[in-house]
Amino acid sequence: MIETYAFGNYLYSKLHDLLLRDESASANEAGLELILKFTNSSRYKANEQAKLKKGTFALNDYSFTPQAIERMTMGLAGSEHVMNALRKLYQDERAHLSSDESRFELTYDILSEWVHPSQTSVFHQYVEETHEIRTSVGRIGLFDSATFQCAVAIHFITDANNQYQWAMQLADEMERRASES
Repeated sequence: MIETYAFGNYLYSKLHDLLLRDESASANEAGLELILKFTNSSRYKANEQAKLKKGTFALNDYSFTPQAIERMTMGLAGSEHVMNALRKLYQDERAHLSSDESRFELTYDILSEWVHPSQTSVFHQYVEETHEIRTSVGRIGLFDSATFQCAVAIHFITDANNQYQWAMQLADEMERRASES
């Protein structure tokens, strides 16, 4: 959820900045292009698109959905990485709180300690042992802190409604501009 929240926030802030810079209806086209880049954001999709352009393979070499064919031929895939969105989220929080450390980053790091399926099973599983630190006085457990971080992370779920409202305001603004042109 933290990644989804950060990615949405990153998109909406870029779209907001674009609409502030350009008050004209033509900014809608740039806004729609931006939204498409985020919607089709995938390094894999962007790499496949580049391979198609270079002639590494042809569309009829593989079975693609009509949507994938359209995306690839029109060059719609972008590679806006989620890490950029997370970095922006952490930066914004540090600036807002005048802090050197991001609590959101700590939450993300603590909660992302999962056992990978290739190590033990086909399922991701949260393991308490990842938060045990060996010290000279024995093991110190950070599991309680990780549990607390789950409560902190609920913020991203509850604030999703605010993100939705922001997206609707941006959409209304784009629609208003379109109707004026």
